[in-house]
Amino acid sequence: MKDESGSNHPVNKRPGKVKCWEAFECNEKECPAYGSRDLGCWLFSGTHCHKKIQGKFLEKMEICLDCGVFHANVDAAATKDTLEAVNKQFKEFGQLVKDRDKELEHIGLELSIGMSEVFEALKKISSGDPSVKIPETSKIELISKLKHIVNMTAENIGEIVDQSHEIAIGLAEHFDVLHRVAKGDLHARATGNSTVELLQALKNETNQMIESISREITVRKHAEEALRASEERYRDLFENTTDLIQMITFDGRFLFVNSAWKNTLGYTEEDVSRLLLWDIIQSDKISHCKNILHRVLNGENIKAVEVTFMAKDGRLVEAEGNMSSFLRDNKPEYARCIFHDISTRKRMEEELRTVSLRDELTGLYNRRGLLTLAEQQLKVADRMKKGMLMLFADLDGMKKINDSLGHQEGDRALIDIAYVLKDTFRGSDIVARVGGDEFVVLALEADKTSCDLLTDNLKENLDLHNRKGERPYSLSLSIGITHYDPENPCSLDELIAGADRLMYEQKKKKIEPVPYSEGL
Repeated sequence: MKDESGSNHPVNKRPGKVKCWEAFECNEKECPAYGSRDLGCWLFSGTHCHKKIQGKFLEKMEICLDCGVFHANVDAAATKDTLEAVNKQFKEFGQLVKDRDKELEHIGLELSIGMSEVFEALKKISSGDPSVKIPETSKIELISKLKHIVNMTAENIGEIVDQSHEIAIGLAEHFDVLHRVAKGDLHARATGNSTVELLQALKNETNQMIESISREITVRKHAEEALRASEERYRDLFENTTDLIQMITFDGRFLFVNSAWKNTLGYTEEDVSRLLLWDIIQSDKISHCKNILHRVLNGENIKAVEVTFMAKDGRLVEAEGNMSSFLRDNKPEYARCIFHDISTRKRMEEELRTVSLRDELTGLYNRRGLLTLAEQQLKVADRMKKGMLMLFADLDGMKKINDSLGHQEGDRALIDIAYVLKDTFRGSDIVARVGGDEFVVLALEADKTSCDLLTDNLKENLDLHNRKGERPYSLSLSIGITHYDPENPCSLDELIAGADRLMYEQKKKKIEPVPYSEGL
Protein backbone atom coordinates (compact mmCIF):
# COMPACT_ATOMS: atom_id res chain seq x y z
CA MET A 1 0.00 0.00 0.00
CA LYS A 2 0.93 3.68 -0.40
CA ASP A 3 1.27 5.98 2.53
CA GLU A 4 -0.78 9.11 3.05
CA SER A 5 1.49 11.10 0.71
CA GLY A 6 1.03 8.57 -2.16
CA SER A 7 4.73 7.43 -2.32
CA ASN A 8 5.79 3.82 -1.91
CA HIS A 9 6.65 2.88 1.63
CA PRO A 10 10.20 1.60 2.36
CA VAL A 11 8.73 -1.74 3.33
CA ASN A 12 8.78 -2.65 -0.41
CA LYS A 13 12.52 -3.22 -0.09
CA ARG A 14 12.28 -5.73 2.73
CA PRO A 15 11.84 -9.45 1.94
CA GLY A 16 9.14 -11.53 3.64
CA LYS A 17 5.75 -10.81 5.01
CA VAL A 18 4.96 -7.30 6.13
CA LYS A 19 2.27 -6.24 8.59
CA CYS A 20 0.43 -3.29 7.10
CA TRP A 21 -0.45 -1.66 10.42
CA GLU A 22 3.16 -1.79 11.43
CA ALA A 23 4.47 -0.57 8.10
CA PHE A 24 2.03 2.42 8.10
CA GLU A 25 2.08 2.78 11.87
CA CYS A 26 -1.70 2.53 11.60
CA ASN A 27 -3.86 3.21 14.65
CA GLU A 28 -7.12 2.11 13.01
CA LYS A 29 -7.78 -0.55 15.60
CA GLU A 30 -11.32 -0.99 14.29
CA CYS A 31 -9.88 -2.38 11.02
CA PRO A 32 -10.31 -6.20 10.80
CA ALA A 33 -6.70 -6.50 9.54
CA TYR A 34 -5.28 -4.81 12.62
CA GLY A 35 -3.40 -7.39 14.72
CA SER A 36 -4.40 -10.28 12.41
CA ARG A 37 -2.03 -13.16 11.65
CA ASP A 38 -3.34 -13.17 8.10
CA LEU A 39 -1.29 -10.58 6.35
CA GLY A 40 -3.52 -10.48 3.23
CA CYS A 41 -5.30 -7.38 4.47
CA TRP A 42 -7.16 -6.76 1.26
CA LEU A 43 -8.92 -10.11 1.67
CA PHE A 44 -10.69 -8.89 4.77
CA SER A 45 -14.08 -7.40 4.15
CA GLY A 46 -14.41 -3.89 5.52
CA THR A 47 -10.71 -3.22 6.03
CA HIS A 48 -9.53 0.37 6.54
CA CYS A 49 -7.06 1.74 4.12
CA HIS A 50 -6.09 5.38 4.09
CA LYS A 51 -8.84 5.82 6.67
CA LYS A 52 -11.50 4.59 4.23
CA ILE A 53 -13.54 1.43 4.71
CA GLN A 54 -13.07 -0.83 1.72
CA GLY A 55 -15.94 -3.26 1.15
CA LYS A 56 -15.67 -5.45 -1.92
CA PHE A 57 -12.62 -6.91 -3.70
CA LEU A 58 -13.09 -4.79 -6.78
CA GLU A 59 -12.99 -1.69 -4.67
CA LYS A 60 -9.82 -2.86 -2.90
CA MET A 61 -7.95 -3.84 -6.04
CA GLU A 62 -7.63 -0.28 -7.32
CA ILE A 63 -5.84 0.67 -4.11
CA CYS A 64 -3.92 -2.56 -3.39
CA LEU A 65 -2.34 -3.04 -6.83
CA ASP A 66 -0.02 -0.10 -6.17
CA CYS A 67 0.43 -0.77 -2.47
CA GLY A 68 3.97 -1.76 -1.31
CA VAL A 69 2.60 -3.87 1.53
CA PHE A 70 0.46 -5.79 -0.93
CA HIS A 71 3.48 -6.58 -3.16
CA ALA A 72 5.52 -7.65 -0.14
CA ASN A 73 2.86 -10.06 1.06
CA VAL A 74 1.41 -11.41 -2.22
CA ASP A 75 1.67 -15.14 -3.08
CA ALA A 76 0.15 -17.52 -5.63
CA ALA A 77 -2.37 -19.06 -3.29
CA ALA A 78 -3.63 -15.72 -2.14
CA THR A 79 -3.80 -14.47 -5.70
CA LYS A 80 -5.79 -17.53 -6.76
CA ASP A 81 -8.23 -17.08 -3.91
CA THR A 82 -8.56 -13.44 -4.78
CA LEU A 83 -9.22 -14.18 -8.46
CA GLU A 84 -11.84 -16.78 -7.54
CA ALA A 85 -13.53 -14.26 -5.26
CA VAL A 86 -13.31 -11.64 -7.98
CA ASN A 87 -14.75 -14.04 -10.57
CA LYS A 88 -17.63 -14.88 -8.23
CA GLN A 89 -18.36 -11.22 -7.63
CA PHE A 90 -18.21 -10.52 -11.39
CA LYS A 91 -20.84 -13.20 -11.98
CA GLU A 92 -22.96 -11.77 -9.17
CA PHE A 93 -22.59 -8.30 -10.64
CA GLY A 94 -23.50 -9.59 -14.09
CA GLN A 95 -26.68 -11.25 -12.84
CA LEU A 96 -27.53 -8.18 -10.84
CA VAL A 97 -27.13 -6.03 -13.95
CA LYS A 98 -29.42 -8.38 -15.95
CA ASP A 99 -32.03 -8.31 -13.18
CA ARG A 100 -31.82 -4.54 -13.02
CA ASP A 101 -32.11 -4.25 -16.80
CA LYS A 102 -35.28 -6.36 -16.78
CA GLU A 103 -36.67 -4.37 -13.90
CA LEU A 104 -35.83 -1.10 -15.65
CA GLU A 105 -37.42 -2.37 -18.86
CA HIS A 106 -40.63 -3.24 -16.98
CA ILE A 107 -40.54 0.06 -15.12
CA GLY A 108 -40.01 1.92 -18.37
CA LEU A 109 -43.02 0.21 -19.96
CA GLU A 110 -45.16 0.77 -16.86
CA LEU A 111 -43.99 4.38 -16.72
CA SER A 112 -44.69 4.90 -20.43
CA ILE A 113 -48.21 3.43 -20.23
CA GLY A 114 -48.98 5.31 -16.98
CA MET A 115 -47.72 8.63 -18.33
CA SER A 116 -49.69 8.06 -21.54
CA GLU A 117 -52.88 7.56 -19.52
CA VAL A 118 -52.08 10.64 -17.42
CA PHE A 119 -51.43 12.86 -20.46
CA GLU A 120 -54.58 11.59 -22.21
CA ALA A 121 -56.63 12.37 -19.10
CA LEU A 122 -55.08 15.83 -18.81
CA LYS A 123 -55.83 16.45 -22.48
CA LYS A 124 -59.52 15.64 -21.94
CA ILE A 125 -59.67 17.84 -18.85
CA SER A 126 -58.09 20.75 -20.71
CA SER A 127 -60.64 20.34 -23.52
CA GLY A 128 -63.50 20.80 -21.03
CA ASP A 129 -64.34 17.20 -20.09
CA PRO A 130 -63.93 16.90 -16.30
CA SER A 131 -65.66 13.46 -16.24
CA VAL A 132 -62.30 11.67 -16.78
CA LYS A 133 -61.57 8.70 -14.48
CA ILE A 134 -58.41 6.55 -14.93
CA PRO A 135 -57.42 3.45 -12.90
CA GLU A 136 -55.02 4.35 -10.14
CA THR A 137 -53.33 0.94 -9.73
CA SER A 138 -49.67 0.80 -10.75
CA LYS A 139 -46.53 -0.97 -9.59
CA ILE A 140 -44.80 2.37 -9.70
CA GLU A 141 -45.86 4.37 -6.64
CA LEU A 142 -45.14 7.69 -8.34
CA ILE A 143 -47.45 6.81 -11.28
CA SER A 144 -50.15 5.63 -8.87
CA LYS A 145 -50.00 8.90 -6.94
CA LEU A 146 -49.92 10.92 -10.17
CA LYS A 147 -53.06 9.15 -11.45
CA HIS A 148 -54.77 9.77 -8.13
CA ILE A 149 -53.94 13.47 -8.36
CA VAL A 150 -55.29 13.62 -11.94
CA ASN A 151 -58.55 11.94 -10.85
CA MET A 152 -58.89 14.31 -7.88
CA THR A 153 -58.20 17.29 -10.16
CA ALA A 154 -60.85 16.15 -12.64
CA GLU A 155 -63.33 15.65 -9.81
CA ASN A 156 -62.61 19.11 -8.35
CA ILE A 157 -62.83 20.74 -11.77
CA GLY A 158 -66.15 18.96 -12.32
CA GLU A 159 -67.48 20.37 -9.08
CA ILE A 160 -66.24 23.83 -10.07
CA VAL A 161 -67.90 23.54 -13.49
CA ASP A 162 -71.18 22.43 -11.92
CA GLN A 163 -71.03 25.29 -9.44
CA SER A 164 -70.15 27.70 -12.25
CA HIS A 165 -73.21 26.60 -14.19
CA GLU A 166 -75.39 27.02 -11.11
CA ILE A 167 -73.86 30.42 -10.35
CA ALA A 168 -74.36 31.53 -13.95
CA ILE A 169 -78.03 30.49 -13.87
CA GLY A 170 -78.48 32.07 -10.42
CA LEU A 171 -76.87 35.35 -11.50
CA ALA A 172 -78.99 35.44 -14.65
CA GLU A 173 -82.12 35.06 -12.49
CA HIS A 174 -80.74 37.65 -10.05
CA PHE A 175 -80.19 40.25 -12.80
CA ASP A 176 -83.58 39.48 -14.32
CA VAL A 177 -85.21 40.19 -10.94
CA LEU A 178 -83.25 43.45 -10.57
CA HIS A 179 -84.25 44.46 -14.11
CA ARG A 180 -87.92 43.87 -13.29
CA VAL A 181 -87.56 45.88 -10.08
CA ALA A 182 -85.90 48.71 -12.04
CA LYS A 183 -88.94 48.69 -14.33
CA GLY A 184 -91.20 49.15 -11.30
CA ASP A 185 -92.21 45.53 -10.55
CA LEU A 186 -91.77 45.47 -6.76
CA HIS A 187 -93.37 42.01 -6.57
CA ALA A 188 -90.38 40.37 -8.32
CA ARG A 189 -88.42 37.93 -6.11
CA ALA A 190 -85.45 35.55 -6.51
CA THR A 191 -86.88 32.01 -6.08
CA GLY A 192 -85.50 28.51 -5.44
CA ASN A 193 -82.69 27.21 -3.25
CA SER A 194 -79.06 26.89 -4.27
CA THR A 195 -76.34 24.54 -3.08
CA VAL A 196 -73.85 27.37 -3.53
CA GLU A 197 -73.87 29.17 -0.18
CA LEU A 198 -72.80 32.50 -1.67
CA LEU A 199 -75.53 32.34 -4.34
CA GLN A 200 -78.20 31.48 -1.77
CA ALA A 201 -77.03 34.36 0.44
CA LEU A 202 -77.21 36.67 -2.61
CA LYS A 203 -80.81 35.59 -3.31
CA ASN A 204 -81.82 36.18 0.32
CA GLU A 205 -80.10 39.56 0.39
CA THR A 206 -81.71 40.58 -2.92
CA ASN A 207 -85.19 39.66 -1.68
CA GLN A 208 -84.64 41.56 1.57
CA MET A 209 -83.39 44.57 -0.40
CA ILE A 210 -86.51 44.51 -2.63
CA GLU A 211 -88.75 44.25 0.46
CA SER A 212 -86.96 47.23 1.99
CA ILE A 213 -87.19 49.25 -1.24
CA SER A 214 -90.89 48.38 -1.55
CA ARG A 215 -91.59 49.55 2.00
CA GLU A 216 -89.53 52.71 1.51
CA ILE A 217 -91.26 53.55 -1.77
CA THR A 218 -94.67 52.96 -0.19
CA VAL A 219 -93.81 55.24 2.72
CA ARG A 220 -92.35 57.81 0.32
CA LYS A 221 -95.47 57.71 -1.86
CA HIS A 222 -97.65 58.31 1.17
CA ALA A 223 -95.38 61.15 2.25
CA GLU A 224 -95.38 62.62 -1.25
CA GLU A 225 -99.16 62.39 -1.41
CA ALA A 226 -99.46 64.07 1.98
CA LEU A 227 -96.95 66.72 0.91
CA ARG A 228 -98.79 67.28 -2.36
CA ALA A 229 -102.10 67.64 -0.53
CA SER A 230 -100.47 70.01 1.96
CA GLU A 231 -98.91 72.04 -0.86
CA GLU A 232 -102.27 72.24 -2.61
CA ARG A 233 -103.94 73.49 0.57
CA TYR A 234 -101.25 76.09 1.19
CA ARG A 235 -101.21 77.11 -2.46
CA ASP A 236 -104.98 77.50 -2.36
CA LEU A 237 -104.59 79.58 0.79
CA PHE A 238 -101.86 81.74 -0.77
CA GLU A 239 -103.69 82.22 -4.04
CA ASN A 240 -107.11 83.01 -2.54
CA THR A 241 -106.18 85.12 0.44
CA THR A 242 -106.66 88.87 0.15
CA ASP A 243 -103.28 89.45 1.81
CA LEU A 244 -100.32 90.46 -0.33
CA ILE A 245 -97.69 87.71 0.11
CA GLN A 246 -94.17 88.05 -1.22
CA MET A 247 -90.85 86.27 -0.72
CA ILE A 248 -87.78 88.46 -1.28
CA THR A 249 -84.06 87.77 -1.35
CA PHE A 250 -81.85 90.15 0.59
CA ASP A 251 -80.70 91.83 -2.61
CA GLY A 252 -84.33 92.73 -3.43
CA ARG A 253 -85.26 90.02 -5.97
CA PHE A 254 -88.77 88.51 -5.84
CA LEU A 255 -88.83 84.73 -5.36
CA PHE A 256 -92.60 84.49 -5.12
CA VAL A 257 -95.70 86.71 -5.09
CA ASN A 258 -99.30 85.52 -4.83
CA SER A 259 -102.27 86.42 -7.01
CA ALA A 260 -103.57 89.08 -4.60
CA TRP A 261 -100.19 90.85 -4.81
CA LYS A 262 -100.22 90.86 -8.63
CA ASN A 263 -103.90 91.81 -8.85
CA THR A 264 -103.56 94.66 -6.35
CA LEU A 265 -100.41 96.16 -7.88
CA GLY A 266 -101.21 95.26 -11.51
CA TYR A 267 -97.91 93.52 -12.32
CA THR A 268 -97.67 90.34 -14.44
CA GLU A 269 -95.51 87.30 -13.72
CA GLU A 270 -93.07 88.49 -16.37
CA ASP A 271 -92.90 91.92 -14.72
CA VAL A 272 -92.15 90.31 -11.35
CA SER A 273 -89.24 88.30 -12.79
CA ARG A 274 -87.54 91.57 -13.82
CA LEU A 275 -88.46 93.79 -10.88
CA LEU A 276 -86.51 94.52 -7.73
CA LEU A 277 -88.22 95.59 -4.53
CA TRP A 278 -86.56 99.02 -4.85
CA ASP A 279 -88.31 99.51 -8.21
CA ILE A 280 -91.76 99.66 -6.57
CA ILE A 281 -90.82 101.61 -3.42
CA GLN A 282 -90.82 105.41 -3.27
CA SER A 283 -87.25 106.68 -3.60
CA ASP A 284 -87.26 108.41 -0.20
CA LYS A 285 -88.30 105.12 1.46
CA ILE A 286 -85.69 102.80 -0.14
CA SER A 287 -83.07 103.37 2.57
CA HIS A 288 -85.65 102.64 5.29
CA CYS A 289 -86.77 99.48 3.44
CA LYS A 290 -83.18 98.20 3.12
CA ASN A 291 -82.66 98.81 6.83
CA ILE A 292 -85.71 96.67 7.63
CA LEU A 293 -84.43 93.87 5.37
CA HIS A 294 -81.06 94.04 7.15
CA ARG A 295 -82.80 93.60 10.49
CA VAL A 296 -84.70 90.60 9.14
CA LEU A 297 -81.38 89.20 7.86
CA ASN A 298 -80.12 89.32 11.44
CA GLY A 299 -83.04 87.15 12.54
CA GLU A 300 -85.47 89.82 13.75
CA ASN A 301 -89.20 89.33 13.11
CA ILE A 302 -90.80 92.71 12.48
CA LYS A 303 -94.51 93.30 12.96
CA ALA A 304 -96.82 96.10 11.85
CA VAL A 305 -94.49 97.28 9.08
CA GLU A 306 -96.08 99.97 6.92
CA VAL A 307 -94.92 100.38 3.31
CA THR A 308 -96.15 102.24 0.24
CA PHE A 309 -95.96 100.30 -3.03
CA MET A 310 -96.14 101.92 -6.45
CA ALA A 311 -98.61 100.04 -8.66
CA LYS A 312 -97.96 99.53 -12.35
CA ASP A 313 -100.53 102.23 -13.24
CA GLY A 314 -98.89 104.74 -10.91
CA ARG A 315 -101.23 104.36 -7.92
CA LEU A 316 -99.78 104.38 -4.41
CA VAL A 317 -100.88 101.35 -2.42
CA GLU A 318 -100.57 101.62 1.36
CA ALA A 319 -99.87 98.24 3.03
CA GLU A 320 -99.25 96.97 6.54
CA GLY A 321 -97.93 93.58 7.63
CA ASN A 322 -95.23 91.40 9.13
CA MET A 323 -91.76 90.41 7.92
CA SER A 324 -89.68 87.42 9.01
CA SER A 325 -86.75 85.42 7.67
CA PHE A 326 -86.77 81.87 6.31
CA LEU A 327 -83.86 79.91 7.77
CA ARG A 328 -81.87 77.14 6.14
CA ASP A 329 -79.14 75.53 8.27
CA ASN A 330 -79.78 78.31 10.82
CA LYS A 331 -78.92 80.95 8.21
CA PRO A 332 -81.50 83.43 6.79
CA GLU A 333 -82.18 82.64 3.14
CA TYR A 334 -84.97 85.04 2.22
CA ALA A 335 -87.55 87.34 3.78
CA ARG A 336 -91.24 86.39 4.03
CA CYS A 337 -93.60 89.35 3.90
CA ILE A 338 -97.38 89.26 4.45
CA PHE A 339 -99.13 92.59 3.94
CA HIS A 340 -102.74 93.68 3.69
CA ASP A 341 -103.94 96.65 1.69
CA ILE A 342 -104.81 99.52 4.04
CA SER A 343 -105.14 102.15 1.34
CA THR A 344 -108.89 102.55 1.95
CA ARG A 345 -108.38 102.79 5.69
CA LYS A 346 -105.60 105.31 5.25
CA ARG A 347 -107.77 107.47 3.04
CA MET A 348 -110.64 107.24 5.50
CA GLU A 349 -108.33 108.04 8.40
CA GLU A 350 -107.20 111.11 6.56
CA GLU A 351 -110.79 112.08 5.89
CA LEU A 352 -111.69 111.48 9.54
CA ARG A 353 -108.87 113.66 10.66
CA THR A 354 -110.14 116.48 8.43
CA VAL A 355 -113.68 116.29 9.88
CA SER A 356 -112.48 115.87 13.49
CA LEU A 357 -113.73 112.31 14.04
CA ARG A 358 -111.14 111.63 16.72
CA ASP A 359 -111.65 111.74 20.48
CA GLU A 360 -109.48 114.58 21.76
CA LEU A 361 -108.70 112.99 25.13
CA THR A 362 -107.71 109.44 24.09
CA GLY A 363 -106.88 109.86 20.39
CA LEU A 364 -109.31 107.03 19.56
CA TYR A 365 -112.15 107.37 17.06
CA ASN A 366 -115.23 109.05 18.46
CA ARG A 367 -118.77 107.84 17.84
CA ARG A 368 -118.95 109.54 14.44
CA GLY A 369 -115.65 108.00 13.36
CA LEU A 370 -116.80 104.57 14.53
CA LEU A 371 -120.06 104.76 12.62
CA THR A 372 -118.37 105.99 9.45
CA LEU A 373 -115.66 103.31 9.39
CA ALA A 374 -117.85 100.50 10.71
CA GLU A 375 -120.51 100.99 8.03
CA GLN A 376 -117.80 100.67 5.37
CA GLN A 377 -116.39 97.52 7.00
CA LEU A 378 -119.82 95.89 7.15
CA LYS A 379 -120.04 96.25 3.38
CA VAL A 380 -116.55 94.74 2.99
CA ALA A 381 -117.49 91.85 5.30
CA ASP A 382 -120.64 91.13 3.28
CA ARG A 383 -118.66 91.17 0.03
CA MET A 384 -115.74 89.05 1.29
CA LYS A 385 -117.94 86.82 3.49
CA LYS A 386 -115.71 87.52 6.51
CA GLY A 387 -117.12 87.71 10.05
CA MET A 388 -116.38 90.42 12.64
CA LEU A 389 -116.60 90.83 16.41
CA MET A 390 -118.14 93.89 18.09
CA LEU A 391 -116.88 94.54 21.65
CA PHE A 392 -118.62 97.03 23.96
CA ALA A 393 -116.65 97.91 27.12
CA ASP A 394 -117.41 100.10 30.13
CA LEU A 395 -114.85 101.28 32.69
CA ASP A 396 -115.91 100.02 36.12
CA GLY A 397 -116.01 102.53 39.03
CA MET A 398 -115.56 105.65 36.88
CA LYS A 399 -117.88 107.74 39.07
CA LYS A 400 -116.07 106.67 42.23
CA ILE A 401 -112.70 107.65 40.73
CA ASN A 402 -114.01 111.09 39.74
CA ASP A 403 -115.71 111.67 43.10
CA SER A 404 -112.81 110.54 45.30
CA LEU A 405 -109.76 111.46 43.22
CA GLY A 406 -111.03 114.13 40.87
CA HIS A 407 -111.83 114.38 37.19
CA GLN A 408 -108.16 114.69 36.25
CA GLU A 409 -107.52 111.20 37.62
CA GLY A 410 -110.66 110.03 35.85
CA ASP A 411 -109.27 111.35 32.55
CA ARG A 412 -106.02 109.54 33.25
CA ALA A 413 -107.92 106.29 33.78
CA LEU A 414 -109.69 106.74 30.42
CA ILE A 415 -106.38 107.38 28.66
CA ASP A 416 -104.93 104.20 30.22
CA ILE A 417 -107.92 102.15 29.05
CA ALA A 418 -107.44 103.56 25.53
CA TYR A 419 -103.76 102.51 25.64
CA VAL A 420 -104.63 98.94 26.76
CA LEU A 421 -107.24 98.58 24.00
CA LYS A 422 -104.86 99.78 21.25
CA ASP A 423 -102.14 97.46 22.57
CA THR A 424 -104.51 94.47 22.58
CA PHE A 425 -106.08 94.81 19.14
CA ARG A 426 -104.55 94.94 15.67
CA GLY A 427 -103.79 98.14 13.84
CA SER A 428 -106.46 97.27 11.27
CA ASP A 429 -109.18 96.96 13.96
CA ILE A 430 -111.38 100.01 14.74
CA VAL A 431 -111.11 101.21 18.39
CA ALA A 432 -113.39 104.07 19.53
CA ARG A 433 -114.53 105.93 22.64
CA VAL A 434 -118.29 106.41 22.18
CA GLY A 435 -119.19 107.91 25.57
CA GLY A 436 -117.76 109.15 28.86
CA ASP A 437 -116.51 105.74 30.05
CA GLU A 438 -117.73 103.59 27.14
CA PHE A 439 -115.51 102.06 24.43
CA VAL A 440 -116.28 100.05 21.29
CA VAL A 441 -113.92 97.82 19.27
CA LEU A 442 -114.73 96.35 15.84
CA ALA A 443 -112.35 93.42 15.28
CA LEU A 444 -112.15 92.75 11.53
CA GLU A 445 -112.01 89.29 9.92
CA ALA A 446 -112.66 87.47 13.20
CA ASP A 447 -115.04 84.58 13.79
CA LYS A 448 -116.88 83.60 16.96
CA THR A 449 -114.16 81.11 17.95
CA SER A 450 -111.82 84.07 18.56
CA CYS A 451 -114.04 85.46 21.33
CA ASP A 452 -112.35 83.72 24.26
CA LEU A 453 -108.87 84.44 22.93
CA LEU A 454 -109.72 88.11 22.47
CA THR A 455 -111.13 88.54 25.99
CA ASP A 456 -108.22 86.61 27.54
CA ASN A 457 -105.67 88.86 25.81
CA LEU A 458 -107.56 91.96 26.94
CA LYS A 459 -107.70 90.75 30.55
CA GLU A 460 -103.99 89.81 30.50
CA ASN A 461 -102.95 93.24 29.16
CA LEU A 462 -105.23 94.98 31.68
CA ASP A 463 -103.71 93.01 34.58
CA LEU A 464 -100.20 93.78 33.33
CA HIS A 465 -101.03 97.50 33.13
CA ASN A 466 -102.45 97.44 36.69
CA ARG A 467 -99.26 95.80 38.03
CA LYS A 468 -97.13 98.52 36.42
CA GLY A 469 -99.35 101.42 37.57
CA GLU A 470 -98.89 103.47 40.73
CA ARG A 471 -102.48 104.37 41.57
CA PRO A 472 -104.71 103.55 44.54
CA TYR A 473 -107.15 101.62 42.34
CA SER A 474 -107.16 98.95 39.63
CA LEU A 475 -108.65 99.38 36.19
CA SER A 476 -111.37 96.90 35.22
CA LEU A 477 -113.86 96.61 32.37
CA SER A 478 -117.30 95.15 31.93
CA ILE A 479 -117.61 93.90 28.35
CA GLY A 480 -120.07 92.34 25.97
CA ILE A 481 -119.26 90.80 22.57
CA THR A 482 -121.43 90.07 19.57
CA HIS A 483 -120.53 88.35 16.32
CA TYR A 484 -121.37 89.69 12.88
CA ASP A 485 -122.24 86.86 10.52
CA PRO A 486 -122.32 87.91 6.81
CA GLU A 487 -124.55 84.93 6.13
CA ASN A 488 -127.09 86.39 8.60
CA PRO A 489 -126.41 90.15 8.43
CA CYS A 490 -127.75 92.85 10.74
CA SER A 491 -127.41 96.63 11.02
CA LEU A 492 -124.57 98.37 12.83
CA ASP A 493 -126.98 99.76 15.43
CA GLU A 494 -128.29 96.26 16.16
CA LEU A 495 -124.70 94.95 16.46
CA ILE A 496 -123.73 97.70 18.92
CA ALA A 497 -126.99 97.36 20.88
CA GLY A 498 -126.47 93.63 21.30
CA ALA A 499 -122.95 94.10 22.65
CA ASP A 500 -124.15 96.94 24.92
CA ARG A 501 -126.87 94.74 26.37
CA LEU A 502 -124.44 91.90 27.15
CA MET A 503 -122.02 94.38 28.71
CA TYR A 504 -124.76 95.76 30.94
CA GLU A 505 -125.74 92.24 32.06
CA GLN A 506 -122.16 91.50 32.99
CA LYS A 507 -121.83 94.78 34.81
CA LYS A 508 -124.81 93.85 36.97
CA LYS A 509 -123.69 90.29 37.65
CA LYS A 510 -119.96 90.84 37.22
CA ILE A 511 -119.47 87.21 36.20
CA GLU A 512 -116.82 85.55 34.01
CA PRO A 513 -116.37 84.38 31.39
CA VAL A 514 -117.69 87.29 29.36
CA PRO A 515 -121.25 86.73 28.06
CA TYR A 516 -121.36 85.85 24.37
CA SER A 517 -124.25 86.27 21.89
CA GLU A 518 -124.84 83.85 19.02
CA GLY A 519 -126.79 86.47 17.08
CA LEU A 520 -129.32 89.27 17.26
